[in-house]
Amino acid sequence: MDPKKTRGRGRSIPPDKANESWTLEKVAKYAGVSPASVSRVLNRPEHVTPGIKAKVLSAFKELNYIPHGGARALASRRSNMIGAVVPTLSFAIFGSMVQALQVRLYDSQLQLTLASSEYDLEREFVQAEIFIARRVDGLVLIGGDHHPELYELLARTKTPFVNTFSYSTNPDRPSIGIDNARSTYELTSHLVELGHSQFGFLTSPIKGNDRVSGRLRGVRTCLADNGISFDDDRIIEVPYELSEGRNGFRALIQSFPDMTALVCSTDVLAFGAMLEAQEMGIGVPDRLSVTGFDDLDFASQIRPKLSTVHIPSRQIGVRAAEFLLARIEGRTVPMNTHLDADVLIRGSIGTAPKKGAARFTFGT
Repeated sequence: MDPKKTRGRGRSIPPDKANESWTLEKVAKYAGVSPASVSRVLNRPEHVTPGIKAKVLSAFKELNYIPHGGARALASRRSNMIGAVVPTLSFAIFGSMVQALQVRLYDSQLQLTLASSEYDLEREFVQAEIFIARRVDGLVLIGGDHHPELYELLARTKTPFVNTFSYSTNPDRPSIGIDNARSTYELTSHLVELGHSQFGFLTSPIKGNDRVSGRLRGVRTCLADNGISFDDDRIIEVPYELSEGRNGFRALIQSFPDMTALVCSTDVLAFGAMLEAQEMGIGVPDRLSVTGFDDLDFASQIRPKLSTVHIPSRQIGVRAAEFLLARIEGRTVPMNTHLDADVLIRGSIGTAPKKGAARFTFGT
């Protein structure tokens, strides 16, 4: 466009637009609209007529005007930012939730900012504190187990938040997630119905992780309800890594060679266990049944296909965004939302071998 060409109320476009300090008032004057109209385009564009919106957006482009986020936050008492603290960005189950969360927030002109706590509640607290200090409009957390001071901080600062992946009935702690204990109970019941009575539980660290502790509780309750003994010695905690799943399984089967069913707290550990079983010549499922939890993409692709629990991670992300949007806008919304978790029975489990047939022997 010719820099001498006029627009709006007759102001010309300056030859060096990038270096001009453009204020909202100057942009409004150039576009030929009121400052209030420019403000509405920035903060509530749905309330602006198409004609005015087109004028303002055109002025932004021609003047290289970038709205000042801090000033907008001060004026609206909103930062238009949502913080999310996840345990790790290394695993797909959280990545799919974050992707869905970000897409839904973007549709409402909110930006997502992320932090990874590495399953450290102290680190999670510090990261949440930083987000709150930066005046995020809301906070997404994973699970319901957090640093003891975090809930106090959230209440004191009146920061909207939601726990995800774990369902709770506590009206003061909003949640969107599944019932981990109930899902694992149902999965374990299938193994009991197939005649299994010698169980092992391979898990990522339990402390500070209510999702995993819920899954262990589901196993314990199911076995107790069916009169099956289950000692703590049959529980092994390992880091959440495929190689550790292999190591954990080897330790379990060497200690309990009569084990015919292995329940794993995650698909990653289950996959590691199945690889190690194959290496050791232990057939799955004819000699050993294995289950996971998450329903990661590989669970339906490996052979045999992994029996597991499907976590609706994308749905969790969308629901978390919608919950925070409602709270920010002062709309009524259910404080706790239970989502269904499908139990998927696949080829990695089978009928328990006859008594004595499943006892494994190991070379020296």
